Amino acid sequence: MLDFRRLNRLRREAEVALKVIEDATSRPLNLFLNDFKIVFAVRYAIVQVVEACTLMGIHILEEVFNEAPEAYKDVFRELARLNVIDENTANNMIKLVGLRNLVVHRYWEVDDSLIYKNARESGIGSIKTFIDEVIKYAAKHKG
Repeated sequence: MLDFRRLNRLRREAEVALKVIEDATSRPLNLFLNDFKIVFAVRYAIVQVVEACTLMGIHILEEVFNEAPEAYKDVFRELARLNVIDENTANNMIKLVGLRNLVVHRYWEVDDSLIYKNARESGIGSIKTFIDEVIKYAAKHKG
């Protein structure tokens, strides 16, 4: 059974992180890159928003479909396969998981101008779309 308090808490957590990203990337690129506090805030916000969205997805997969995906990317693939979210939304969220992994694990040097560009071009919209689709799905499957 879906826990709507949990889903709403995670949604709010994602939306707070999203607001940090939106505010920071509304600045011109040179001002963004020259303010290390803003850059680090955005890096952390990316981690937070991806983790909150992933936990929303895991909750639905476990409670509705009795599935337990092993990797973050698998959460979004399964949500699309099960028609919880759109395939395009899943692909965009999978890209954000890759960005989160880059920030967390520092697989190679983080390019903050790329983070800025991705956030402005599709990242912010993708997160909003994911949240909308999940909340609409949950509302349809309420009790």
